[in-house]
Amino acid sequence: LPATLRTVIITSAEAIPECAFWGCHMLTNIIINNGVTSIGNNAFCNCSSLSGIEIPDSVMIIGDAAFSGCTSLASIVIPDSVMTISRSAFSGCTSLSSIEIPDSVTNIGDYAFSSCTSLSSIEIPDSVTNIGEYAFYSCTSLASIVIPDSVTNIGRFAFENCTSLSRIDIPLSISFNMNSVFDCCNNLTDVFYEGTINQWYANFAYYDDRYDFTVHCSDGIVTDSEILMGCRDEITLNGQNMANYGNSIYTEVSLPSSSIGSDLRIWGWVSTLSEIQSFGYSIDGGALITGDYSVEDEVVASMGEYASRYEILVPIEPGKHIISVFVLTENATCRVWTISVTA
Repeated sequence: LPATLRTVIITSAEAIPECAFWGCHMLTNIIINNGVTSIGNNAFCNCSSLSGIEIPDSVMIIGDAAFSGCTSLASIVIPDSVMTISRSAFSGCTSLSSIEIPDSVTNIGDYAFSSCTSLSSIEIPDSVTNIGEYAFYSCTSLASIVIPDSVTNIGRFAFENCTSLSRIDIPLSISFNMNSVFDCCNNLTDVFYEGTINQWYANFAYYDDRYDFTVHCSDGIVTDSEILMGCRDEITLNGQNMANYGNSIYTEVSLPSSSIGSDLRIWGWVSTLSEIQSFGYSIDGGALITGDYSVEDEVVASMGEYASRYEILVPIEPGKHIISVFVLTENATCRVWTISVTA
């Protein structure tokens, strides 16, 4: 096709082939008549002057990278005949500020909207169950996102480097590693979670708890970063060290089946900015079991304004369970460690 092609009218074709208009930099307008059922991979890739397109209701498939690099494309309406937004379908559409996703879509593919730097908002419909890896990577104008209850999986780095993102709404239906999915979202200030504080700690893993955003749960606010200064933890079974780490990490531990019925000894020290009242633990996001688990230690106390050594015995049950250890202070309930135990 000539590089100077400016307008295309597709009248009778059932499919637009792969790479059909790849690199037609002068193409500004395209009309696709009803009857076309698929737009092939890379069909309009790098059509950098294409500013608008109307996709008819007959289209069921939008191929990989079909509109990737269409840097002048400002808006697009996806018809409700489409079920999947394919890999990199609109990646690098740097002028794309709005997009309508219909209720028919169940899957947002890997890199689908990556580097759409003008995209300031997007509504994910309740039909979507999967958000792929890097799906909204580097959408630097995206200010907030609401994840619907229908979503059961979010891929790694799906919202990485969304530097304007300040608010996320998360349903009960999903769990993921916040550091992975929302990595480098440096302006994130508020996360609204439908579940309880215990459910939040049981379902979401961190590399550490020193984050800068506030988590609003149904029964209160998670304020770890305001009170936790440091910790050092160790897990032992029958005197044998099973795991240890400092700095509040999520850890997985596998135990022999012979350990079922025994107690897992979790111990360590914590220093905080607020007076320590007691310690406690929960299993699988259940009720917080509290008690006088702390032992004052002068050596530990030198590590912070308030400090205590703690020791907790947790019964080992068959299967996989999430155990979270908490320190309760005069101001907040703060997670010390979360352990995934399989016996």
